[in-house]
Amino acid sequence: MARPESSSPENCIPYRAFNKRQTVSLPIDPAFIVRQAIHWTRKRPIALSSLPDMIRKDLEKLCAAGDPTGLMVRDWLEGKGPKPVVEEKA
Repeated sequence: MARPESSSPENCIPYRAFNKRQTVSLPIDPAFIVRQAIHWTRKRPIALSSLPDMIRKDLEKLCAAGDPTGLMVRDWLEGKGPKPVVEEKA
């Protein structure tokens, strides 16, 4: 039994929580932004373009403030950072 319009982004809990957070002037929580980044890239390409504008702007604010968590997530989304090392067997 399908619910009407259950697939729209406005009906998913993380999206509603993010919209509610936007209406109240609270400081940006790095853990919340990381959770949203993981949520939005789960079934999409791992890229900044996969994130909605609201989340991307808050992530950029964290990076501009020098937050290490925000910088790490941004690097992950941009494909930067350490690459896995594969050892070849002789």
